[in-house]
Amino acid sequence: MSSAIKQSADAIALTVTAARTYAETLAADAESNANDYTEEQLTAYPTTEEMSSAIKQSADAIALTVTAARTYAETLAADAESNANDYTEEQLTAYPTTEEMSSAIKQSADAISLTVTAARTYAETLAADAESGANEYTDGKLTSYPTKTEMSSEITQLADKISLVVTSTSGGNVIDSASIIAAINDDTSSVSINAGKIDLTAYAKSSEVYDEAYEAAGDAIYDGITLTTTNGSTSSTIRIKHNGVTIDSASVSFSGVVTFDDLETEGYTTINGANITTGTISADYIDTEKLACTRLYAKNNADGYFAKLNGSYGDFGVFNSSASDTTNAKSSYCMFGIYHNVPSISLYTYGYEFMLINSSSDKVYAYGTWDFSSASVSGISGGSGSSVAVFG
Repeated sequence: MSSAIKQSADAIALTVTAARTYAETLAADAESNANDYTEEQLTAYPTTEEMSSAIKQSADAIALTVTAARTYAETLAADAESNANDYTEEQLTAYPTTEEMSSAIKQSADAISLTVTAARTYAETLAADAESGANEYTDGKLTSYPTKTEMSSEITQLADKISLVVTSTSGGNVIDSASIIAAINDDTSSVSINAGKIDLTAYAKSSEVYDEAYEAAGDAIYDGITLTTTNGSTSSTIRIKHNGVTIDSASVSFSGVVTFDDLETEGYTTINGANITTGTISADYIDTEKLACTRLYAKNNADGYFAKLNGSYGDFGVFNSSASDTTNAKSSYCMFGIYHNVPSISLYTYGYEFMLINSSSDKVYAYGTWDFSSASVSGISGGSGSSVAVFG
């Protein structure tokens, strides 16, 4: 469209140029004609040389005559120019002006834009109508075909209705379950079924089968039932007998809650303690040769004071709840502590040592201030057979 507008504008420009050229040609022709006409008219008047001769005769008369001739010539020239201009203006009325041409070009461009817009709208309408018609055509065609849901439903219903129907490829006969049952009942020979997989849901009755099954079941009940599964070098076996059940397997897993009723009464249960990992074990009595623990506290008082043995020499202390598991008997968090400092044993209370027992010297050392004002002291008077206390 831009190319078409440009070509139209170029054609208009060429037309205007041609009109201007034609007008200029007319004006030149008019001016030439006027000049020729003037020359022709001047032939009737004397030349300068003739006029000079005439001047001699009558200067005044010649001067007036020349003035009249010049005035007449100028008048003729002006009339010729005016006529030429009028002719040019008349001729130009058949051609548009620049303003009129610009207005026409703008109107043409607007009309072209409106035409393009209308064409685009028309094309979009046709495309939408075509798509809608195609969708309606497709929907109409699909009504003749079943959907996935309908097909699945029909297949399910068909599967429910099929009992046993086999179509012969040669004779076209249909064999149903009734004909099969009748054929088996009428045949006196045995029936053999050979298949890699048989899924049988039925009720079978035969006196011979019943007797053999009864004898086999009796033997199995008498000897017990054994279930064994093997995979290479590993196997698992369950033996069920009248007096117990034995499970032999590399590992046995129980899911859910497992209850052993007979363990509620006295007896014996042997469990390797290395196989027990649990949170809390409740017991009224624990009989053990070795017991290792980090904290020992009173029942229902886990956040209170606790006793603890630590260190390779068996330091002992009673600690408050703020003490850590690594706090020793010499700490201020220890209410009463026994600290083994080989070969001595020190007694502490809240971080203060008040007594030391030296096993190598058989001496006991007291630290701090001891107040005996409320005590009755005996055996230090030095009486017969008694030791004498020494101070200082």
